[in-house]
Amino acid sequence: MIGLFRVVLITNNIHLIIAYFDTFYIVEPQNGLILDSVYVPYISDNIVFSTGGDTIYFFTGRYGTQDLKKLNAYSVHGEHIWSVNFRLGSYNYGVPLVDNSNRIYIYAAEPGLKGLYSFNSDGTLSWQYQLDSNEVYSNHSSPTIDANGNIILSSAKFFEPAFSDSGYITSLDYNGNVNWQTNIGHYWDDGAFVNSGLVSDAEGKIYCGSSSGNNTNFWCLDSNGTILWKLDLEGYQYDTSPAINSEGTLYIGTHFASLYQEHQRNLIAVNDNPVSVGDDYKEMTFRLYQNFPNPFNPETHIDFMLMESSNVRLTVYNVLGQEIKTLVNEEMIPGYYSRIFDGSDLPSGIYFYELVTDKVIITKKMMLIK
Repeated sequence: MIGLFRVVLITNNIHLIIAYFDTFYIVEPQNGLILDSVYVPYISDNIVFSTGGDTIYFFTGRYGTQDLKKLNAYSVHGEHIWSVNFRLGSYNYGVPLVDNSNRIYIYAAEPGLKGLYSFNSDGTLSWQYQLDSNEVYSNHSSPTIDANGNIILSSAKFFEPAFSDSGYITSLDYNGNVNWQTNIGHYWDDGAFVNSGLVSDAEGKIYCGSSSGNNTNFWCLDSNGTILWKLDLEGYQYDTSPAINSEGTLYIGTHFASLYQEHQRNLIAVNDNPVSVGDDYKEMTFRLYQNFPNPFNPETHIDFMLMESSNVRLTVYNVLGQEIKTLVNEEMIPGYYSRIFDGSDLPSGIYFYELVTDKVIITKKMMLIK
């Protein structure tokens, strides 16, 4: 087979399901023997198993078209069980959520209706939570469920001007009624548009992060929707779900952009009361501030602070990781510093500026709009 594998999932060490473009393969996991293959056009990015491991659920449909979008149930032997059609609206590539009763929860849309749908294990509708007319879900977002059976979802409400959209986390009870809704911030100021899966821990705390925006953050909410802390991701984007170990440490995968070649921090670990993406020492001794104005045309100010002497290099890169300009490259004493970056000879787009000292590397994102 030539190309990229889309999804690999395993259940009970018996069936390995590999989705590959328009076909999923049933593989014996011990020796890799292909037991069978099933042709299913336009399989989406993610497949999940039922609680017992005998059924798989996944989306199909072409993104950006008016073609039917479907939620599908197949046995792990490749037999089609049922499908539910969605004719119009925003398509979602997120992972369907399956609870212990094999209820399935997905973001979906029909004419005049968009929101979170709950389906029974036989494909019948259990309930549907409708979003407001100015409220949307993101293309790769996924709900989660807490230990008490509450369903947690993310959305964004659009206001004027466009970059004042606000991000929301909503808790629904097991029957689809609203428990609470929390505004976690604005798209442009906080990156509060969650385009990834939510996670809830054993205490009912909820974790989610930014995937875009001028600034990016990672949030922790308690089981009542109160924001416990907000972690500055320093321009890194968060597009997946965190992992939580038994001690409560969160492992968060981040990136700047797919074409950016000089990532310094693709995986970070934080405790349940973080003060920064790095360690406390970095926050106390070095600080790189968000450029101002941002977006800018053609000049912007980049400020940084040193609490101890160090060799300092401040460099601007494009999204390919190519160096555009070095603003500072010298030994510096403690103090507050400001440099002006002129993008007159550059095209519009996203750029990165990086502060490198003897002990830390800090990177942020900025946008040039002409």
